[in-house]
Amino acid sequence: MTSPANSPHRQELRAVLVLALPLATAQIGQMAMAVTTGIQLGHLSSLALAAGGLGASITSVLVLVSQGVLAGIQPIIAQARGQADEDTETAYAGALWAALALALIASLLIVPVLMNISILLGWLGVEADIAGLTAAYCRGFAWGVPAILAYAPMRYYLAALEQVRVILLLAFAGAALNALLGGLLIFGGDHGAGLGVEGGGLALSITWWCMLLAMAWYCRVQRRLPQAHVATWPALVRNIREVVAVGWPIGGLYAAEIGLVTLATVQIARFSPVELGAHLICLNIVNIVFMVPLALSQAATIRVATFIGLNQPAAARNSGWTALALASLFMLSAGLLIAWQQPRIVTLFLARNDENFGAILELSHSMFLILALYFVFDGIQTVATGALRGLKDTRVPMLICLCGYWGMAFPVGLFMGRGLGWGAAGFWSGYALGLAAVALALTLRWHHTTRNFQIRGSAAPLHATAGGL
Repeated sequence: MTSPANSPHRQELRAVLVLALPLATAQIGQMAMAVTTGIQLGHLSSLALAAGGLGASITSVLVLVSQGVLAGIQPIIAQARGQADEDTETAYAGALWAALALALIASLLIVPVLMNISILLGWLGVEADIAGLTAAYCRGFAWGVPAILAYAPMRYYLAALEQVRVILLLAFAGAALNALLGGLLIFGGDHGAGLGVEGGGLALSITWWCMLLAMAWYCRVQRRLPQAHVATWPALVRNIREVVAVGWPIGGLYAAEIGLVTLATVQIARFSPVELGAHLICLNIVNIVFMVPLALSQAATIRVATFIGLNQPAAARNSGWTALALASLFMLSAGLLIAWQQPRIVTLFLARNDENFGAILELSHSMFLILALYFVFDGIQTVATGALRGLKDTRVPMLICLCGYWGMAFPVGLFMGRGLGWGAAGFWSGYALGLAAVALALTLRWHHTTRNFQIRGSAAPLHATAGGL
């Protein structure tokens, strides 16, 4: 008889946590870079906070969508790891070098856009003072785009192999370096004035280049790179096509979600600096808390894909449900805690002597209550997507998200925000309702897909070990 401590569910719970906790900590450390920049800009002025936040939203659309496509290597590598045959190293090499080639292509497209973002801001009708500072932030940030996109495939590759220690260490080293550089470049030292908002973007760029060089050095010294090579150009092209086939719906999903938030940010920017400031504080909090379900989502992708490679569908199903339960519990707790600590959190992002502090503090009170519900639905839909990704099921989840985000969340948010006059709180209410529908649909798809797959698969799976720490 299997003891409760050694039951498959408890074993998988430990395995998911062993993988997800370092990833979540690394994600939080990585996100701390952007949050630190936001805090520093907020202490410069509320206008700088608004412009930097708008610039961060715009750059996130371009960078994270590209990273979504590159994330297609994770299920490919994890399934190859589970199969563990003579072609595994070749699969590793093909996926990694294809993703690095895609990173270079994306960089060549994104950098010119950011360098000329003022044209887009003028077309969108953003106020001139905010638009000018936002363009300056994007120019500083643009120099780091190639490093960000080259770092992503190497990070995904090591995570799929459950080698996560270096990811954790580099994330926190990057956060510390960015805080130091941000203080110097935004505010300036004793001998000169700082660069202001542009300095915040430039600090992030320098930090990412340092992280990329450190990651490359580690992989070379520790011999973490694949031992096989991509032999021919046609082989590289085939690998690129495979990564894109799995990854483009992931990128499309990211585009749907981030584009929704960015468009709403632009709409809210047309209300007032108070509405935009409260919205951006909420957005920064969401970005921090989201790192935990994102890590659980990646852990679910890796664990599910590994079990599929091992031909153990029952274990894959158990892994997905375990990650979903963990995400639900964490996000509920986080939402309640953040609503309780609302006044203290606002003071982290904005100086008390700022002219808009009182108005932003009052407005954010109702918005934090909405966030408590938003968190739960966001956690469920994120992990359900990651679990389905482990099955290489990416297109239907993308379509579900498109319908939920743009067919429900944005129209309802626009109606509540502008039609009913609820402002930023109305947009966040629309987000919560849209995510609730998406979370339900994705969870049902995971249930039905894995139930049928389990019936067709083997009945008594073994359990892969989670290691590499």
